Amino acid sequence: MILYLKQSTEPGDVLFHVLDESGRLCYEIYRKKHWFGKRIYVETVQGEQAAYINCIGFANMLRGSVFISGKKQVVLLCSFAAAEPLFKIHGQTWGFRGDVLLGNFDVVDVDRTVIFIHGAQWTPGTGSSYILQIEQPAFAVESLCISALIDGFALGGECMQAAAEMN
Repeated sequence: MILYLKQSTEPGDVLFHVLDESGRLCYEIYRKKHWFGKRIYVETVQGEQAAYINCIGFANMLRGSVFISGKKQVVLLCSFAAAEPLFKIHGQTWGFRGDVLLGNFDVVDVDRTVIFIHGAQWTPGTGSSYILQIEQPAFAVESLCISALIDGFALGGECMQAAAEMN
């Protein structure tokens, strides 16, 4: 399964439009201020909530907790102080391979099974976009949420703003 995350350039709260391989809109990812940080929502084109992400920031760390059907599935930690990897996933046995900051990376399980492949693209005049090749369809929504958090961070998006507002 291949999805394209296209940065929204319109005013408002939409961060990304998510398109399928045929170029049809299948999800929208948008933000809202929350009582403690920000919340990012992933909705289908039918308006159904596929997931939400609580995004909070501290001095040198950002935390994005992904909830699907009201249950926490994974947590993405972005640490700027540690000598360890900058990004870590909790709640799964997954890790990153490649250059997360440049947007060209894979998420793999401990047995080296590829969960998804992420690539950065840029189109003149239309802003940033990302390609997401999901190798494990059972984790499609989790993959989309992790990508949205990282891509939002790369664009100076919601997680970065949440950290600035919290400090």
